Amino acid sequence: MAEKGARTCILLSRSGAEGKDAQELLEEMTTRGVNIAAPACGISAEAAVSATIKELKQSMPPIKGYIQASMVLKDGLFENTNSEDFNTTTKPKVQGTWNLH
Repeated sequence: MAEKGARTCILLSRSGAEGKDAQELLEEMTTRGVNIAAPACGISAEAAVSATIKELKQSMPPIKGYIQASMVLKDGLFENTNSEDFNTTTKPKVQGTWNLH
C-alpha cells in the first residue's frame, strides 16, 4: 500500500509490534515516510477497538478506509468442527468487522 501512495497506516493486532519482524516493518515504513502505528488491540473486543481508535485520533489523521484481515486458524474438516472451534475462528471476522463499523 505504501508503494501505491499510502502515507498513513494503522495495523491492529493482538500482539502489536512486539516481534522483530513487526519492528523491522515499522522502521522500514517510517524510513519510506509512512506515518505508521501498530498498537496491540484484539479486534473482537469492542471496548479495546473503541479505546484504541479514540487514542489514535489524537495522533493520526482521520481513518478513510480499512482492510480487515484478522483470523484465527484452526485447520480441520468442517464436519469435524464443533461449535466452540467455529465460534473461535469466525469471531475475529464477524465481531471484528462489526466493531470497526
